[in-house]
Amino acid sequence: MATARYTTKQLKKMKSMTDWNKIRNMKEDDIDFSDIPEITDEQITLATRRGRPLQEVKKQAISLRLPLASVKKLRASGKGWQTRLSDKIAQWVSKGLL
Repeated sequence: MATARYTTKQLKKMKSMTDWNKIRNMKEDDIDFSDIPEITDEQITLATRRGRPLQEVKKQAISLRLPLASVKKLRASGKGWQTRLSDKIAQWVSKGLL
């Protein structure tokens, strides 16, 4: 069976076959979990965290405008350039150079 492809415009015109009002008004007791097996302790032990690693030091995302040549050179230095730049700025700040 081929995968159907739709544009955003086509998707917006389609009517959902889901009864969203019923779902919004559902209580947790109304949900049938009988076909979902219990999670075992072994499964929990094998579970791994995905996503961004937890950081010891809190960081804040900022927007910064840099010269294009500088950005190109930083990116050309390879994966992890943002972290290396952040570490270098932290060094400058700790040494009182900024």
